[in-house]
Amino acid sequence: MSRILVTGASGHLGKAAVKELLRKVDAKNISALVRDPAKVEDLKGKGVHVIQGDYTDYDSLIAAFRGVDKLYFVSSSDNPNRFPQHLNVVKAAVEAGVVHIFYTSVQRKSEDGSSPIAFVSDAHFKTDNLIKESGLAYTILRHGLYADVLPMFIGDKVIENGTIFLPAGDGKSTFVSRKDFAAAAANLLTSEGHENKIYEMCAPVAYSFEDIAGILSELSGKTIEYVTPSAEVFTQKLKSYGLPDEAIQGITTICVAIAQGEFDLPSTDLQHILGREPESVKDFLKAAYQL
Repeated sequence: MSRILVTGASGHLGKAAVKELLRKVDAKNISALVRDPAKVEDLKGKGVHVIQGDYTDYDSLIAAFRGVDKLYFVSSSDNPNRFPQHLNVVKAAVEAGVVHIFYTSVQRKSEDGSSPIAFVSDAHFKTDNLIKESGLAYTILRHGLYADVLPMFIGDKVIENGTIFLPAGDGKSTFVSRKDFAAAAANLLTSEGHENKIYEMCAPVAYSFEDIAGILSELSGKTIEYVTPSAEVFTQKLKSYGLPDEAIQGITTICVAIAQGEFDLPSTDLQHILGREPESVKDFLKAAYQL
């Protein structure tokens, strides 16, 4: 049985992936890399080998990766320092003798710097190439947008307020729940035939926020309207609510990218990996808003 290590295992995706792996393989074959082991006492209690390490600490990565067959590399959330940290991870994986690296990249329509989210996708593009050139067997997982961001974008009181207010135009995106990403990761890590493959980890159907308003209207029995302002008007509106500039920039930029079609890239790759349909947007919203 392969020894599998999951990085970022105290984060939402990493921890979910470990829990999915526990359904498939013995805990003795699973390791979890975390900065703070205290955050994963539950995993340790289930027999998972917890290792303290940090993407900025090269020596800790070397020690953690020795003896690992399959490395599930969850990308860094530190946007300004993402690529230098990723460089450490890949170099350490090579030096430690990791056999196969699975990397959580991002879906993207363009790679020429013209995308509104180029400041995010550029590090992933560079990491993809770094991994391809490393000599390691690789599987690059190009994640689409998480369905889990929808409540944050459209608000927890959207049913009460009756309005979705976002500068996403009529752009569409596929949305996948974090739990489906984690389930797919476990399937990939416990099966063979994925060497040197790139998978588009997104749903087979894309939705606009007009579509989402319609779904919420159907589920709630109330009319939910979609209003799409300019990015400037949207930014000023959020500033009036006192939101931090970084949060405003993040939401606005993603919405503008959606408007420009950056995430309108449906694929059946995830469906095939899961062996079933991904959770639908309708089912996700029904659970999220308890409708």
